[in-house]
Parts: sequence; C-alpha cells; structure tokens
Amino acid sequence: MDDTNIRYMIEHQLLPKWFFNEGEDFIASLLENENMLCQIFNSIYENEGIEFPYTPEDFAIMPLNMGNDSYCIMLSFPDPKVEPQCKYSFMFFTPDLTFQAFYTVEVAISFFNHEKSYFVCEWTKDEMHKNYGQHPIDDIDELIQKCHNWFLESMTAGE
Repeated sequence: MDDTNIRYMIEHQLLPKWFFNEGEDFIASLLENENMLCQIFNSIYENEGIEFPYTPEDFAIMPLNMGNDSYCIMLSFPDPKVEPQCKYSFMFFTPDLTFQAFYTVEVAISFFNHEKSYFVCEWTKDEMHKNYGQHPIDDIDELIQKCHNWFLESMTAGE
C-alpha cells in the first residue's frame, strides 16, 4: 500500500466508520489527545512498512459548538497532493448522537493546468458517498456553515 491508498483508507473509510460505529468513544479519544489523528496515520504507515512523511503539525483536531444543539469536530490533514486526498473532514453530531454526518473536503487537480479545486462530499453511516460539488476553501468558516446547513436539513428530514 502506498501513501495515496493509506490516506484514502483512513480519510474515506476508517474515520467515518469509527465516527459512526464508535461514536462517543471515538469523539472522546480525538478530544482528549491532540495528536490522535497523527498517531492513527503513523501507526498505519508503520504497519505497512512505509516511512511516515508527516509531522504532528500537519494535523489538527478542532471542536466547534455550532449552536442549534449540534457540534462539529474539524479534522485538518496534510496538504493533499493527489485526488481524492482530503484537506479537511467535518464530523457533525447532536449531543446524544441521534444525528451524525461526516463530510470530506477532497482535492481535485486539473488535468490541464494542475490547479487544485475542492469538492465537498459526505460519507453516510451505510458507507454511501454523496457529492455536493465544488466549493472554495478560502473561507473555511463559510464552508463549515454550508456543511452545517446540510446537516441541519438532514436532521429535519430525519435522515
């Protein structure tokens, strides 16, 4: 397994699965250990026998109180180099975990000029992938608010 496959597995499969299945325990682990995200990546690279190319400073875990009785944990990843590596993930949830949503901000790289753009996607509890289209990331607060609005809409719809 190489860097691209390891990052895909962690960012698109393991993190959403742990968020949905382990819920409170996973959230608590992230909030109690600011290096947890880096440690997760490092242990998988180690298990694969691949040199770990990142530092703890390449990762961040930021809890956010969103109001409306909902919370978000923003995960920041090392700068994405290839599709569909993530720049961010947003884990939204209600205090009782009745409603949860896992959004990814995935890089797309133009074939013609190699410029990066970003797509917001969602992984559901049943491992379905939804694409919300291309969105700029220069105003992260605005992007978080868009995802929060989608989360609130899904709560209203009872999804």
